Amino acid sequence: MKNEYRRGKIYARVGAKKPHIIITHNLDILLGNHLLDNDCIVLTSDIKVRLEEANCYYYPDVAVTCDERDLSLTEDFI
Repeated sequence: MKNEYRRGKIYARVGAKKPHIIITHNLDILLGNHLLDNDCIVLTSDIKVRLEEANCYYYPDVAVTCDERDLSLTEDFI
C-alpha cells in the first residue's frame, strides 16, 4: 500500500480499478513515444512527486520530468 504525505499528515492511497490502469498505461506509452527525442522521462505511479512549496508528496499515475536533476540523481522522488 502506498501513502501520500500532505502537510504533516499521511493518507492511504486507494488502489485503482482495471480501466484506470489501462488508461494510465496507454498514456504512459503515448507520452514516452512523444518524448523520445527529448531529454525528458516518463515515470509511472511508483515515483513520488515532491511539491516543496506545499509540503506534500504524491504518487501521480503518470509524471513527466525534464529536470536534469531528476534525470541524473537516484532520489526516490522527483
